[in-house]
Amino acid sequence: EVNEFVSSIIGAKQNLKYCSKCFNISDTDPCIICGNPKRRNDIILAAAILIIAVAGLLFVNATKENGSSVVVKIDGVEKYKYPLAGNITQEIITGDNNEYTNTLVIKDGKASVIDANCPDGICVEHREISYVGETIVCLPHKVVVEVQKEETNQDLDMVV
Repeated sequence: EVNEFVSSIIGAKQNLKYCSKCFNISDTDPCIICGNPKRRNDIILAAAILIIAVAGLLFVNATKENGSSVVVKIDGVEKYKYPLAGNITQEIITGDNNEYTNTLVIKDGKASVIDANCPDGICVEHREISYVGETIVCLPHKVVVEVQKEETNQDLDMVV
């Protein structure tokens, strides 16, 4: 019984090797998992998910709608509204003692914050916005700049 045990350990040591694909210990190379033809379905599934994600991204980008105005909200309350069509530079002053400033620039149909005295400056680093729903946020100053589209009643034929 002891001899059988010793011979099986010696046989295991001689027959075991590392799988060349996953480096697990196995008696075959490649191991049973890596050698399974169904494993290739994982690659097909990953490729399908990637294609669906790219298609979704393309759809979202293709359906973006240009905005017509920029709304400035301070502490959640709408304070200012500017048309995206104009060229405007506006200083937005907030805080209990008017100590916070953000400089909003609207030019060529795009809005951006070019200067702010907030400690992090994330709002200044944000890219220009022009599509409906895009926002620039300055958390320290509680300022949100959002692009919106003017609602029109062009669907109405007549009013009765």
